[in-house]
Amino acid sequence: MLFSWFDKNKHFKKAGGIKAQVAPFLIIALVILIIATIATVNIGRVALDKTETGNAADAGSLAAASVMADYLNAFAEGNKLLFETSNELFAEETYLLGEIEDELDTPELLYYGAITATSAVIALWLSPWPQLTVVCGYAECSSNWLESGTKAAALVVLTAAAQYLLNETWPYLPPIKADLEYLIAFYQYHYDLTHNLLCQIISMMDEAPAAAKSAALSLAFANSGIPGKLSEPQQDEYQAWIKAEGYNNSGNYPWRDKLDQPHRVSVEASVSGVDSYGIMYPPYTLTQAKQILQECVDYITEVYDTITDAMERNVRAMSYFGFSGGFWVMAGWACNQLFTCKGYDCILWAILAILSAVLAIVMCGSAMEQIFANEINLLTGWDYFNNIEDRIADIKANLTLATVEDSEISSCRGATDLFVIQVTSINMNYCVQTKVWGEHGRGEYGGSNKSFLNFIYPNIASNSTACFDGGDVIEGGYEARLTDAN
Repeated sequence: MLFSWFDKNKHFKKAGGIKAQVAPFLIIALVILIIATIATVNIGRVALDKTETGNAADAGSLAAASVMADYLNAFAEGNKLLFETSNELFAEETYLLGEIEDELDTPELLYYGAITATSAVIALWLSPWPQLTVVCGYAECSSNWLESGTKAAALVVLTAAAQYLLNETWPYLPPIKADLEYLIAFYQYHYDLTHNLLCQIISMMDEAPAAAKSAALSLAFANSGIPGKLSEPQQDEYQAWIKAEGYNNSGNYPWRDKLDQPHRVSVEASVSGVDSYGIMYPPYTLTQAKQILQECVDYITEVYDTITDAMERNVRAMSYFGFSGGFWVMAGWACNQLFTCKGYDCILWAILAILSAVLAIVMCGSAMEQIFANEINLLTGWDYFNNIEDRIADIKANLTLATVEDSEISSCRGATDLFVIQVTSINMNYCVQTKVWGEHGRGEYGGSNKSFLNFIYPNIASNSTACFDGGDVIEGGYEARLTDAN
């Protein structure tokens, strides 16, 4: 259009004698064209940089979310192993407790029989049969000594029966004690194994944010387009920086172009760690379980000692009953001699009858002292049997998968002394965000030394959010997905 106007108005040039008037217009047009070209090129560069920062932010967020999803899926695998292991261990412990309960049945029955026999000894001794008469001159004197001897023999037989039953009870106790001690060690093994598994998967999740952030920075820088802006030597330096994971130290990479203009790409990744874990566990702790079982071991030891003492007392009681029966026979024989004796012989027979009767009574009293002591101790031991049964039943009811409680912990230390069955939830922010800044030609990144490029090459910023939810702490299935980008 400009050249057409000059062609139509040639008379101005001829009439005025003016030469080369087109030059200023050409210069102005050239300047406009250059400015438009520079603007177009820089707009393209800005658009490219915006695309690259956006790609970098998206890549960083997806990388971080993918790493977190992988960690959560690995956590779910470990949590599933924890649950399966707990299930197997609780089943084994329930079986062992049942075995101990069964093992207690026979000695408990025998022990009860020994208590019954000992009680029968006391009942017979307190019974009115026979009436013990030591005063001579009565018609029944000759028959009472026989009845007294028979009674003493019956006491010996009943005591021997109690002794036999206790002797049969005794061998059952050491194996039961050994099984209880083994169960204590097994519960310790159960706790150590499951607690270590829990701590391993929690420790793994503690490392997840750092690994996710490193992945975000690495992928963001790898997709930031920096290599295309660098000379070959600079590219080598940049690749070395990437391999050395220099981005973990600073989060930004600066360089200068051929015009000595400063450039920098900065990346920031926000990855949250786990706030808390929901856990499921039975109400009994390791300390409580071991304490209860140790009490059972102590009770078995007490029963064992009680039986040992009772057997020694029974031996003494049987010998005392035997002596007592012999003295009753001697007293009766001497008493009978009084009916036929004469003179001083009667005095000797009377003394013998009285002395024998007194010794018989003393022996019988000593025997019954042993029997009464046994009865008291055996009844106490019976309480120990009952306590063992009650405690084992209590452990079976409460230290199992059937009875559980829920709580939250922030680290595996929070589960100390607990038989953790499984992690039921992970409480955390299930999204990550990556921000990327591109700073170009800004002096020293915003300092006072600004260049013309400030106005035609602005700073670029992009951010992206990705989430890694959709899974389960037992089955896994966590996946990364972009949720927001700008």
